[in-house]
Amino acid sequence: MTISEAKKEYNKLLKRFNDANEYFDRTDISQVEKERFLPHFQQILRGLNYLLSKIGVYSEWEVLEGFDK
Repeated sequence: MTISEAKKEYNKLLKRFNDANEYFDRTDISQVEKERFLPHFQQILRGLNYLLSKIGVYSEWEVLEGFDK
């Protein structure tokens, strides 16, 4: 995997992370229902960390907002 490919994958996974955060912040969904998706959320976090290790050099802004294409 090239750094460019890792950045593209990171951006995709970051979108999923942000969507998941919105889901977990919703008050109309029960805590029990949210807990069903925690393993998926943990998988997203592991993926983001893995991709950052492949990218190597990045800024805090890129971690939070994604990489330019």
